Amino acid sequence: MFELVADEQSVKIREGAVELGSICYRLRYKKQLLRPRNIRTEKSEIVVDFGPANLNDRITGTAEGLRIERTWTLCRPGSWQLLFEYRPALPRDSEWIVPAIMYQKNASGTGNFPRGGLEPGWSFREDRIPLPSCSILIDRDHRYQALYCSPAQKEEELSSVKSGLDRQGVFLEIRIPYTEEPKTYWEKGIFFGGLGRATGKRLRLHLRQLPFTYRRRFTLVRGQYKAYSTEVYRTVTASAFRQGAVESKPVVLPRSLLRTTTWISTARSSGSTCSGSGKRAVGPVGGIMPSP
Repeated sequence: MFELVADEQSVKIREGAVELGSICYRLRYKKQLLRPRNIRTEKSEIVVDFGPANLNDRITGTAEGLRIERTWTLCRPGSWQLLFEYRPALPRDSEWIVPAIMYQKNASGTGNFPRGGLEPGWSFREDRIPLPSCSILIDRDHRYQALYCSPAQKEEELSSVKSGLDRQGVFLEIRIPYTEEPKTYWEKGIFFGGLGRATGKRLRLHLRQLPFTYRRRFTLVRGQYKAYSTEVYRTVTASAFRQGAVESKPVVLPRSLLRTTTWISTARSSGSTCSGSGKRAVGPVGGIMPSP
């Protein structure tokens, strides 16, 4: 069982005598950073009043951590950015992993791409990551905490996850719509320089759209691995599938590729071989292609 303890701007999450971390409450409205006027907790529910907006968190305990169903209600026209900020109770020197993007500070390799630890405050868009806006922190005792969210249903809802370090410690922050900073990654720097300026979007509301309600699910996973930190991603992904947070979908191939695949299948069944060698050549989609 978990316990919620509120203060002026955040809610601490405790499991027995152990503190897991804190959910911090903020909202971006135009150029302002709104902070709570009031936070109220009731069993597994958190209600936060910002004045021109409010939110409701419903928290459910799972075998691996917590699931938070959040609903924002925005009552003022203008530009908004929704934030989910989590501060795990982990040390400042925690190892940091973003699946498919960041591992061991990306210290190896050549080119101009995101590198370093938590200090720069890198933020990556959800569709760059196998689990939407997933970021993982691990301490020296191999204890880890991971955060991810449900996938966006529309392009304008794409989120991002920022992983950073400040005076208070380590933090993970999911933003909707996204911000990529301190720079945006374009390619490995071989042709065009690799990294460009920070990019991002805002939710722009008109008076006729108010009140505006938006819902998103966030998942916290915690545990301890035995041997290698690479185990963590497999564990977190397995947890996501078990909870139905993500789902596997069949790949829909473009018609042009389908025609190529059909031709390859025909070549395979006819026993085509490489010209002059009698050997088969394997093509880029695993079929049989003629040698050049």
